[in-house]
Amino acid sequence: MEIRQASYSLCAGITLTLLVLMSAWDAKGQSSKHPNSKSRPPKTAENLTESRIQRSVNEFLTNWLVLKDDARTISFFAKEAFESRAILSEDCAGYIQAEARTDPKAVENGVRKFLSDFNAHVAGLRLKDILTTEGGPTMTSSRKAELINIPDRNKYWLFQFSPDLLKGLGAEVEDHDYLIRQMKGKNAIVSYIQLRLKEDGELFTGALYFLWVPEKTGWKIIHAGMVCQ
Repeated sequence: MEIRQASYSLCAGITLTLLVLMSAWDAKGQSSKHPNSKSRPPKTAENLTESRIQRSVNEFLTNWLVLKDDARTISFFAKEAFESRAILSEDCAGYIQAEARTDPKAVENGVRKFLSDFNAHVAGLRLKDILTTEGGPTMTSSRKAELINIPDRNKYWLFQFSPDLLKGLGAEVEDHDYLIRQMKGKNAIVSYIQLRLKEDGELFTGALYFLWVPEKTGWKIIHAGMVCQ
């Protein structure tokens, strides 16, 4: 699979659905303004959630893309992620064959290969050089998920949405019952990330997303996907 296949155009399936969930505004035009930035108390449950998930996402990206620590990177995935029939199911992915999706070890191996492929092609040595917010999700939809960070500062987007929002989609989300179960009645976070990549001397951008849920040991990834060319 060529990494260059991960680009801005959307393929069918869960990627499209989750990205539509995430945005009903032009991210490029709104990314410099936090929706809840006015006069909030320094310590609230909401602030603590945002702080913890941002720390988890930053640690994940640093271990994956900068330190290239494979063991630490895979530890950010919940074991339930490898039981999902939908993870990396996009047409352009090709990391997990249909017949292997009932084998958690085979799914995990596919995820490891996915992480390794992108890691090997990043254009930059620091997160601020690797990540970009140019362009970004610019879809429109009647459904909304809340933007909870400042993309221009973090260099990625964090969207929060509730189990009810996901449940309302019904059959539109492949394996949505699994995702709802893993949310355990709590809000989930989608981190939408754009990477500067290089292959065969050509620079391009790849777009990925990860679905995070809170667990006792911290925030964990239960689903991952690509934006296909």
